[in-house]
Amino acid sequence: AWLSWEKALLEGAFRSSPEVDALAKKLGEADEVKERVKRIHEYVMQDIRYQQDYETFIAGVKPHPAPMVLERKYGDCKDKAVLFIELARKLGLEAHFALVKTRDTGPVRRDVPMQQFNHAIVYVPAQQGAPERFFDPTAELLDVAAVRTDDVGTQSLVFDPKTNAHTWRDIPFQAPEANAETTTIALELDDKGGTKGTLTLEAVGRTGSFLRRTARNQVVLGQAAQRVAAALLPNATSSDVRALEVESLRVPAAIRMEVSTGTLTRAEGETLRLKLPSDSNPRSTFSLAKREHPLLLGTPQQSMMKLELTLPEGWVANKLPASGMVELPCLSLQREVKQEGRVVKSTQTWRTRCERISAEEYRQYRGRLDELVRLLDDELVLGPAVKAGAKKVPAGPKK
Repeated sequence: AWLSWEKALLEGAFRSSPEVDALAKKLGEADEVKERVKRIHEYVMQDIRYQQDYETFIAGVKPHPAPMVLERKYGDCKDKAVLFIELARKLGLEAHFALVKTRDTGPVRRDVPMQQFNHAIVYVPAQQGAPERFFDPTAELLDVAAVRTDDVGTQSLVFDPKTNAHTWRDIPFQAPEANAETTTIALELDDKGGTKGTLTLEAVGRTGSFLRRTARNQVVLGQAAQRVAAALLPNATSSDVRALEVESLRVPAAIRMEVSTGTLTRAEGETLRLKLPSDSNPRSTFSLAKREHPLLLGTPQQSMMKLELTLPEGWVANKLPASGMVELPCLSLQREVKQEGRVVKSTQTWRTRCERISAEEYRQYRGRLDELVRLLDDELVLGPAVKAGAKKVPAGPKK
């Protein structure tokens, strides 16, 4: 039933034209096979506007033939998949039509041939010069190397238009590096605890796509930047927000902003104390003492935060926050803190490797919550250097 339905759906879609042939020839001007596939993917993502058909689900709505999709320069998920496959075939590459029920709508029921698919993408099987991979050409602002997060972790019904064979295939989760962001903060601290400096955010995957989209409107970009700054630095104000890279899908998207805070510290006598900025919140993630159902972490991802804090003239770090690592099967937290002259440098990396943690496994993570919190809560303690001839002479930062 599945096969006959999908064959009828795709009948007549895979056609060529002089325009399709010419485009395939242009995209095929690359030495490596995997680069040709990337060029096809990039073209269909960016040059063919994604416009959904009237039907919410695939149902019996047939895709338009590849020449028509190319001529109109827009199409829905099925249209984009058809054009991708036809261009690949013109270059002698295998590419198959893949039906998907996105992860947010629940698992596929393979034993019931009912209307349940709501998306169509492309499956490229392993072949000489190209590894096996799924491609979603509807994600117009997503990195070439990434797959939409609602596609992964699902099953796809893959149809080979050349042989009429169909296969069920898992769409695997990608490594955390496919959905990764790096925040770099460089601040100068004054003797009252106020700061000014810069914040740079680089990202691939879902956050990279978000940055490219928001950068289309400077007002929206400014609002997004302010939310980022305020989430990481209490009472921060952002200004001079600039998009550094939001065009290429081959390199991380990046924005940069100026930031300032009235105070980032709390005073205790002559010393100042502060927790280093962090975008990880294990207290919230593992707030329940126990669970009856799995904890959903979402798509595997990585978040790195780099901080360079320049101390005021004549100030020293009396105590550095601890460096360390907490490693668990599905996630890890690592932080390294050091001092170079007047600059305190910190690098923190939070990685999740699983989509969910079972209720039974949750106990293990909850049991390690104190370790995670201690690592994040350990404070940097600063104070004026003791002048020569005074009773106390600082022995350097403690860890």
